[in-house]
Formats: sequence, C-alpha cells, structure tokens
Amino acid sequence: LETTSSGINVTGAINVNGAALSTAPTITATANGSISANEAVIVESDGKVAGITAIADTTTSSTNLVQTANNTYGPRYLQTAWDDANNTVVAIWLEHTGYAGESRINVAAGTLSGNTLTWGSNVVVYANNAKWPQVASLGGNKYILTYSKVPESDSYGRIATVSGTTVTLHGETQSGVSNTMNDTDLIALSSSRAILAYAHNSTDDNYIKVIQISGNTVSFGSAQICASGNANGGHNRLTKLSSTKFLWTYYRAPYVTVYGRVCEVAGGATSATLGAEALFIDNKGASHLTIYDPVKDQGAFIWQHSQRTDKICALRWNFTGTTLTVQTSTITNDLLTGDYDQFQLQGDISTTSDIFITAKNSSGSPSNQGEYFKLVQNGDTFTASNVTANFSNNDGVMSTVAEHQSSVPLLVGNGQFLILWGSYKSGANYLRYFVRQYPATDLTNENFIGFASAAYSNGATATINVTGNTTTQSSLTPGQKYFVQNDGSLALTAADPSVAAGRALTSTKLLINTGD
Repeated sequence: LETTSSGINVTGAINVNGAALSTAPTITATANGSISANEAVIVESDGKVAGITAIADTTTSSTNLVQTANNTYGPRYLQTAWDDANNTVVAIWLEHTGYAGESRINVAAGTLSGNTLTWGSNVVVYANNAKWPQVASLGGNKYILTYSKVPESDSYGRIATVSGTTVTLHGETQSGVSNTMNDTDLIALSSSRAILAYAHNSTDDNYIKVIQISGNTVSFGSAQICASGNANGGHNRLTKLSSTKFLWTYYRAPYVTVYGRVCEVAGGATSATLGAEALFIDNKGASHLTIYDPVKDQGAFIWQHSQRTDKICALRWNFTGTTLTVQTSTITNDLLTGDYDQFQLQGDISTTSDIFITAKNSSGSPSNQGEYFKLVQNGDTFTASNVTANFSNNDGVMSTVAEHQSSVPLLVGNGQFLILWGSYKSGANYLRYFVRQYPATDLTNENFIGFASAAYSNGATATINVTGNTTTQSSLTPGQKYFVQNDGSLALTAADPSVAAGRALTSTKLLINTGD
C-alpha cells in the first residue's frame, strides 16, 4: 500500500470481511424462484430478484357460472368489480323471476386462479321489481352496492363483504333520491368514499352524490346537478382519476350531446367541487365510454356516432386540476362498423396502455352477438385490432333492451382481462365468463437489473452482475448492442418494452450496460 499526494496505490487484492473486493460490480438479493446461471434478472417490488416471465397469448372458452331465471332476456344490468389483492370478482345483476312485474337483484363472488374462476352462491339483494344495480370495490374484499327499488320509488346503498366466494350483506341505507334512478354509474375513490351518478326518474336531470363509508355503513351526501334546467339526461359515466378526482360525463339537452366535468372531493367533504363543463360531442350521439390512462396521462372517449350509423369512433381528452380539455377537432372515425347497442360499450385498460372493449352487435351474423377488440391510443390517433366477432358462440348476448348491458371486461392481471357476460337462448339463460390473455411480460424499462452470476434456488442469496460487469452468453456478434426480450433472451432488435442489455465484446461475452 502506497500513499501519494494524488491518491493511494494498491498492489494485490483488497479483502472485505474475508472476501476479495472485485472491480466488477455486483449486487446480492434473495431469489424469488430458481434462477439459472447468466439468466437475465429483474428486481421485484419487494426487493427480491427473479428471472423474466413471458405470458402466452390465450383465450379461454366461455364457461357457465350460474343459470339465471328462465326467460327471453337473461341477466340484465350486469355490473362487476375486481379486488386485485384478493383475486376476487363480485357481480351484481337484475334477474326476472318469471312473474309479471317482479324481479330480483342477485350478487355473487368468484375467485380467479390462472384462467379459472371459482364461483360462489347467489345472494338476493332485493326480491321485487328493481333496476340499475351497481357495485364498486373498496379494497379488502369489501364492496359498495347501489340499486333502485321500483315499488318504493327510492334508491339504496349497502356494503357487501366477501370471504372466499361467500358474500355477506350488511344493512342498507336510503339514498334520499326520493325516486328511482336511471342510467347510473358508481366508482370508489378510496376505501371510505364513493361517487354515484344517476338520472332522476321524474325529470331525467343528471346528479351525483358523494357516498361516505364507515365500517359497514354508508351515508349519502346531497344531490348535485350537472346543469340546472337541462332535462332529458342519462348515459352517466364516472371515471376515476385519483383518490380525490373523477371525470363525470353525461348526456343532456339540447340535442344528442355529451358533456363532462372533472370533479374533486377533498378531505372529508360530503360534496364535490364541480369543474367547468366541457363539450365532448354535439349532436353526434349519446352512448359512450371513457377510459383514463395514468401511464400516458391521457383519456379516451369512445362512442357510437349517431351521424355515422352508430359506428364506433374515438377522441382524446386531458385534464389539469379540474380543467377538462377535449380534442373535438381530431376524431378517429369508424373503428368498428357494426350496429352496436347503446349502453353496451364496456372496457378497461392495462398497465401497458392497451384498452380492451366489449360490445353487442345487433347486426352481426347471428344477431345480438358479442364482440371484443383491443384499442391502442397514440395521442389523438386510435387503432382497433384483435377484433373478435361472436365471442358468444351463437348465443344471444343479453336482451334486446339496450340499457340492459350484459358484458363487462375487467383487468385482472398482466395483459389479462376477465369478461363476464349474460347469455340468453330458448330454455336456458346463464351468467358466463371467459379470459382473454394478451401476450405479456413482467419485464419493464425500470426493473431489469442484470444477469445472474451463477445458478440459485428459491430463497437463496443470489449474486447479480450489473452494469459495468460482464455475463457469459452465446452466438453474440462483437461490437453489437443487444436488447432483453420479453422472455429474457437477447436480440439485436428491441422488444416492447425496449430494454437495453449491453454490448457484445466477443461471441460469448456481453458487457452489461442497462443504460446503453
């Protein structure tokens, strides 16, 4: 060891805690699953490291969950909610009992393992004529339900809790609407706050109410109207933007027009601050779907264009604070060209910004068939792909009554969507499901960290060679830059996402550089 005015010169190795200090950078972490020597490795959210997993493109066949009341309509007003932490879905729907003027609202829960859904028993929420049931997940296998009771001309809310696939209902609370609700929507902003939107049955004016949740009790705030003196409302949609903000879109007079507002509920407030109203479409339709992409911070407005024979079109929206900006000058027309029923557009978005949409095509062959497609948004431009007609396999989807929507997709995994839908045909009506899994990977731009220096078993302390170190590979071209693929292999072209691995020094040695 020699000290000089400019630093320290070391001859020989430096040992740290008995081990030689290497100039080749490494890190150590606990292996989650087995890892092969020189395998590409990601760091997971819990700090463990694992090999990269690619998920194959699959679609399961539709499977019956439960037979509903035997009539020509099947389950109506189908709505669902997903609890990601518990892999649990809860569905609520209205079902005709076969007696004139009567119906019942059922709720049931299922747990998803892979592509298989295990379904529990139905629980009757209300046994009489009813309409517009809704459900939203509060987390922790707790859900809020809302619905209208027609004989009582009022609407109610209550909490349902789930253990496994068993649903337990808690006491209901009158909403104070003093009438039944039409065209409703319900979202949860947090575990203690939800938003209900509805059209009042007597005037069809559109309203929202803030719902507070304490334990298993709900309380409704005061009604807030979208715009005073604008009746003929409906087609309410709510889209969560954050734990305090949401987008409220609705149809109202005049003409066939949809407006929207960004609203905010701060602190323990029991009412919302309504942002300025913005126009989405003027005299061009009513039935619509709104999707927010938090990754790209952009929104999609998808609707049936009344001046283009109800073909499905789309445009972009954005927000800052409670200011809503709608790009009405740039519309992507005619994404799909069938005769699609109103209220039937349903969708969700993946963490990689793929929008999955289901619809009912009345003009298909056969008629009333179910369709789904993937929608990709690139700024103002939208592209539809993976269009699949007749997912219902010749069974009719739901009733001929448009607002009785009956297919609802939910994002339940990495590129994985769970679709619940109602079928009807002579003599048998079912609530059914299938799973659409798009190709996916757990590799991201951020989580790739390097290559394993040796083979490790699950739970072992793994040493990972990181940027500045090398890894042994095969069939490399010296001097070329390599990218990590979705299955962990290497290639000269980038995959999606684009993740740099490093540069080849020889045909078998790669200099690791995740920022290359």
